[in-house]
Amino acid sequence: MLQAATAIKALPPGTVVTVTGVADTLGPQADNVRLAYQRALTVIEALRDAGATNVTYLSRRTLEPPTPGDPEASRRADIDWP
Repeated sequence: MLQAATAIKALPPGTVVTVTGVADTLGPQADNVRLAYQRALTVIEALRDAGATNVTYLSRRTLEPPTPGDPEASRRADIDWP
């Protein structure tokens, strides 16, 4: 997380950074959508707490089928910027 925050702090002010929360498709869809959204918000909060406040954050959420042999792979947040 600190590496991402450091890289984001070097971006021009106002750059849009997209944080996508990902959850698996097991269980109720509404719960998974909420989990994915919360993952994105948690990462955004951690980045801001680490000083990466010069950019605009966009949160997204997505659901993915679980990865066979690696159920944690579809429980994450991805951070993207130009």
